[in-house]
Parts: sequence; structure tokens; C-alpha cells
Amino acid sequence: MSAIVTDSDGHVLYAHDEARHVMPASNQKLLTTAFALSTLGPDYKPSTKFWKLADGLHVSCDGNPMLTHDELLAEKKKLGEYNSGAVYLQEAYSPQVPPTWEWDDLPNKYAAPVTAFTVDRSSFELWSVHGHAVLKPFPYGVKIVNHPGEGPWSSKYDPFSRKVDVFGKLPAKDTRLDTLALPRPDEAAASLLGKRLVRTDTSPSKTADDELFGKSTIETIAACLPPSDNNLAENLLMLATSRLSVRPEDPYVAGPREMTRFLTTVVGIDPQDLNVTDGSGMSREDFVTARAIAKLLVWGSKQPTGPAWRSAMASPTKGTVKGRLFGIDFQGKTGSLHMVSSLSGYLRTKAGEELIVSLVFNEFTVPNSEAHQVQDAFIRVLDQATP
Repeated sequence: MSAIVTDSDGHVLYAHDEARHVMPASNQKLLTTAFALSTLGPDYKPSTKFWKLADGLHVSCDGNPMLTHDELLAEKKKLGEYNSGAVYLQEAYSPQVPPTWEWDDLPNKYAAPVTAFTVDRSSFELWSVHGHAVLKPFPYGVKIVNHPGEGPWSSKYDPFSRKVDVFGKLPAKDTRLDTLALPRPDEAAASLLGKRLVRTDTSPSKTADDELFGKSTIETIAACLPPSDNNLAENLLMLATSRLSVRPEDPYVAGPREMTRFLTTVVGIDPQDLNVTDGSGMSREDFVTARAIAKLLVWGSKQPTGPAWRSAMASPTKGTVKGRLFGIDFQGKTGSLHMVSSLSGYLRTKAGEELIVSLVFNEFTVPNSEAHQVQDAFIRVLDQATP
């Protein structure tokens, strides 16, 4: 356990093993979003440009992690007639899967691959429609293999072979069964625009036929932090890194290096207090200290973007804190992995004092729900404290 409480200026009021190296889980997203906000600015909107060519369509994408299936089909309609044979794709990054993630997580939406050009946050859904297995909104080349039976339904998805095995009896009523990770999100997005994908590093010299802008940095952060969206966090890391680093360097070498540089030289965190390997906290090779998180929160609150960053966080009325800390003025971030639970953020007490809290628990043997109860009880005691 690594824990710390400070006032709004960073003066330590309580600490317990605040320098211990601990896995942050999704508290890592606080580091990533601060890096992206500082590097890109709150109003930056990534661009995707389209050129109609004689033999296909050229797409150049800075990164648009919130691009949807419907938006791509609308863009195709807007472009009008063109040769849909090839999609020449130039994208700012396409690392796919961070090298330190666990392989058994990869079929799941929360571990979806990372690409600049993507669709529906690199995911799609498995549904039962009139008792039959269907992939929505599009199968993207993934095959369903049915294994009928009378027992309860189950499924097994292999993104590498692009196959979903569905077992048992499916619900007769239309039901979403699961949300899965796309095998290759950039290929999936391109398949909605043309017949085959061709990767390229150059753009046409003529003016683009159309340009589509993504959500702003702060809008993306607001979509990332409350539900703890891993794919958006990794894309924010890549978007910020691509602004600072020259391709073709490995994005998961450049990204952790640039984020570490920001945290140590701009925020002032001790380099011994963190190890960055990804943007979401899915990696078990990430480590941080509670005092590093507290220092970041103090720094962030004093930036011009501080109010927007804080308002984008989870709270007792939204996101992963919803249902916890009822009646308490708290904005922050949770984090959960097996035997990891974290809760960090800003607390305005009943007495009107602003406190910064970071609680990061590792290697406990009770259920995560019990770790949450300990964290919540700690916050409630602070909330009632007299300055």
C-alpha cells in the first residue's frame, strides 16, 4: 500500500509508504491525460484527410480514436463516386498491442489494438438476433462458428484466427452477448471504404477532397476517464507522442520516454518514482508512487487547463466512482487489476478544505470490493475532518 494526503499546495498531511513502487492500474490514465492535455492543448482536434484517386482512395490520419462506423459510412457517401478498389492508408501510428500486455486479455474490448485510423474504439459486438449469433455493426472478416446445444450459451473468440465459436442455446430475444476487440482496427475501418488496404508513408500533392476532424483533446479525455476507457488512453498517449517524436521509431519506446520526460521535467516528479510502459495502466510493468500521483494532481490543479481536467474525471455521480462516496465532493480516478486497487483525486471536505488524496493498494488477498470499502472509509474520515 502506498498512500498520501496533501493540501492543495502539496504539503503532506498524512503518508504511508508514499515512496513504495506500486502498480497504478487505471490511475495511470491520470498521468497520460495530463501529458496529452499539456502536449496537445485542450482544443486540438486530429485530422483525417481523404483524396479520391484513379485507382482508389487515399486516407491520411493523425489519429481519431472516437471515429464510428456510421461516421465512416457518412464520409463515404459525402465523397461521392470513387474507385473503391484500394485504400491507401497513411497513419501517424499503428503499434497494435502494447508489448507488455497480457495475451489472454487481447480478445476483449478493454485490450483492443491501438491504431490511428480505427472504428468504434477498435471494437465490435456479438449479438443474439432471433436466436442466431451475429456480429454488429459489421463482421470485418471475422467468422462465427456455431456449436448448437441445449446448455447455457458461451463463446470463445480468437482475434488472431478471426473466429468466434459460439456454444449452447442463444437467447431468443435480441441480446448483446459481448463486446470484442477488432483484430486490426485500421484494416476494419479501411474495409468500409474500399476493397483492400495498402499502407503508404506519402500523401498526394493535391488538395484533399475532404477533411474530417475528430473530437478535441478535452472531449476525448472526458470520454476516457469516467468509464476508464483503455483504448482512448492509449490513443491519447500516441497522439501526444506523434506530436513530439519522429517516425518510424517504435511508438511504445517513444511514448513512454516522452511521457516520462514530461512527468519528470515539467511536472517535477522524481524519476525514481515511476516506470511508464503504456498509457492505460493495463501493463503490470507500470509502477508509480502515491507521492508521484499527488504531485501530478497538485501540478495539474494549478494549470489553466486544471478545471477542465478535473471536471472530466469520475465522481460519485458519474463513471467508475458512481455508487461510491455518495454525498462527498470528490473528483478523481479509480483503478483495478487482480490484487490492485487505486483511488486518487481531489476532495473538498465538509469544512471547505481542498485535499489531494492517492491510495494505491497492491498484493491484497481480499476481493476488490473490500479494498474499495477501505478506500471509501478513508475518504469519508477525511471528509469530516476539521482543518
